[in-house]
Amino acid sequence: MRSQYLQWDIETIELKLKYAWKISRNTSLVKQNLIIYLNSQPAGEAAPNIRWGESSKRLTTEFQRLRDILPKTKSELASFRSMIPKLAVSRSLKCALDMACSNKEVFTKKKCDTSYSLPILKVEDYESFISQNNLRRFNSLKIKLDTQSTKERISIIKKNFDGNLYVDFNEAFSGFEQFSPLINILNKEEIKIIEQPFKEGNLIDNKKLKSYIDGLLFLDEDITDSDLPLDYSTFCDGVNIKIQKAGGPKRAQQLINQAKDRGLKTMVGCMVETSLGISSSMRLENVDYYDLDGHLMIVDEPFDLCSENNGLLSF
Repeated sequence: MRSQYLQWDIETIELKLKYAWKISRNTSLVKQNLIIYLNSQPAGEAAPNIRWGESSKRLTTEFQRLRDILPKTKSELASFRSMIPKLAVSRSLKCALDMACSNKEVFTKKKCDTSYSLPILKVEDYESFISQNNLRRFNSLKIKLDTQSTKERISIIKKNFDGNLYVDFNEAFSGFEQFSPLINILNKEEIKIIEQPFKEGNLIDNKKLKSYIDGLLFLDEDITDSDLPLDYSTFCDGVNIKIQKAGGPKRAQQLINQAKDRGLKTMVGCMVETSLGISSSMRLENVDYYDLDGHLMIVDEPFDLCSENNGLLSF
C-alpha cells in the first residue's frame, strides 16, 4: 500500500550551546548534528564526534551512499535494522539509523535521575556558573577536568554544591605516574566516580589505579561498539555506554547486558544531543547511573521530547 511507503531524508542542524563546552581535548560553542526523517517525521539522530574522525559532511555522504538499500516499507525495517552493525559507515550514523528503525515501537513512560556535567572553567568561575545555571537542583555533578588545578576546582565546587561529585578526565593523563599525585585528593574529597583518566587502551594503568582509589573507576573512550572482554572488571569498576558510540540503542543495550554479566556498574552517557537522542537513551534498561544532560546545554532545543525537573528526566 502507498501509505506504507517510507521516505528517508537527512538534515544537518546547528545546535548553539548555552556556554563554551570545554573538555581536556577541545572546546565547542556549537554542534552540528544530523536528523534522519521518516515521512517527514524526526526519527533518528547522529551526533558526530571528531574524536573518531566523524563530521556532518562525512555522515551526509555516507547516508547518500545507503539510499538504494534503505527500507522502502515498514515491513522491511526489522530486517534492515539487523544489518546496521555491518554497514561501513560511522557509528553515530548507525545510531541514527537504528533509532529510525525502532522509532515506531511502543514505549512506556520513563523517568531517570541524571547528573549534570560542568565544562572546564577558570577556578574562580565555578561559583557563578553553578549559581547562574541553577545546578544545585541536581543530585550529582560531573566535573570535566584536565591535568591542571584538580584540587582547586573540586574544592570550590564542593563549597557550592552538596551532592555527589564525579570527575571526568577525557584521557588527559599519559599514565599512572603522572596521575598518582591526585589519588589522595580524590579519596579525601570522596569523589564517587573517576572517569577515563588515561588514553584509550591503557588497561595496565587502569588496573593499577583501580587498587588505589576509593571511588569507582569508569571507562568511556575505551567503550565503543566492541564486545567487552570477559575480564574487564580487572581494569575498571564500570563503563559509560553511549548510543552514539555503540552504533544505536540496540547495540548499547547489548553492551549494558554484557557489562552486568561481567560484574560491572553501568552508566548511560550522551554527546551533545537533542531530546530525540536523549529520550532514546532513557529507554535503556539495567542502568546504574544516567548522565543524560546533552539536551540541557542547547539553546532552544528543537524537539522537547523529554522534560527535566530537579534533575529528574521524564517523557
